[in-house]
Amino acid sequence: MKKLMICLVLCIPFLAGCWDNLSFRDLQVVTLIGIEGEKGNVTIHFSFPSQTDDQIEYLIAKAQGYSFADAKNEINVRTSEVIDISQLEVLLISEETAESNLIEYMDNLYRTPRNRLSSKVALIRGDMESFMTQTNPQGIGKNVPDFITHLLQTSDDYSMSTSHDIQKVGTLLFSEGKDLALPVLQIGEESGHPEIAGTALFKGKSATGTVLTTSQSKIMSIMEHNPGKFLRGTYEVEVDGKKDLITIEYVSGKKDWKIEGDKVRMSYDIDVEIEEFPIGPVLEKNRIEILEKQLSEQVTANMQDLLSVLQEAGSDPLGLGRTVRAFHPDLWKRGDWNETFSELDIKADAKIKIRRTGILN
Repeated sequence: MKKLMICLVLCIPFLAGCWDNLSFRDLQVVTLIGIEGEKGNVTIHFSFPSQTDDQIEYLIAKAQGYSFADAKNEINVRTSEVIDISQLEVLLISEETAESNLIEYMDNLYRTPRNRLSSKVALIRGDMESFMTQTNPQGIGKNVPDFITHLLQTSDDYSMSTSHDIQKVGTLLFSEGKDLALPVLQIGEESGHPEIAGTALFKGKSATGTVLTTSQSKIMSIMEHNPGKFLRGTYEVEVDGKKDLITIEYVSGKKDWKIEGDKVRMSYDIDVEIEEFPIGPVLEKNRIEILEKQLSEQVTANMQDLLSVLQEAGSDPLGLGRTVRAFHPDLWKRGDWNETFSELDIKADAKIKIRRTGILN
């Protein structure tokens, strides 16, 4: 009898089951969400797959509410099945909405334990409904969430913009010393489907309204020392009295930030490979030195222009504030970091070194 009781007690933990178990047949799985509006009048767009006649189509539904959670609850009275966002792939937010406190629209996503934190996040420019579905037969097909996910990943791989998921966004929104930067999508005039428009800068928890170009985003990834898998740039150079274009690819780099009082000096040693140079061979030592000098001057100018944009917007996506907070507490405690960052005397200097010239030489 005692042995039986012991066996029963030992089996109890295995009988608990799953407290949050839900059957997919009772749910409408949402893979794409779009948020627009303002606090007190939020519109949420939901896109979810539906199988009809052996084909999968993406249906669209939207609801309004005082908040994200209110609109999500409102949509359940308009669909035959309960909306479930635990398998969300992409979260889109309008540029105008992001200019207010972003956490007000994302709070619910962090509080529900079943929600997926690896979903990609991006801002959109234009009409939200045009991003939720695609009717262009030569465009991207019907699986819009999958296309946008790969588009954002590609932009990050090629250093044209950032690519953050919901978890990373939350980390940066509450981070001290580094601001969030998110990719901006727009519908291409020729293609008719979503394209990368640039990178939106944030100040604290709100977007500043300033959007970097893809070229500026590449420079930012170098200065942040966080480039993607590939980073290429094209510049105009003059060799032997001839002007032409040269395309280089980032190979590796080192950064050195020196902070003394209000002065910040950012030095970068960048190794590159020549991707294209129609003028001819570059192995001659004097020709390489000429190219390195011209490229260094142009990249330095690009960095300085970017710093001017960042300081004017009061946004620090480079994370300079983290270094200041760790090693220069007097400067950090001067006041609001974004305001302090805008007033600093920051100079950048880039030294380009050509390490590879391709197999042509």
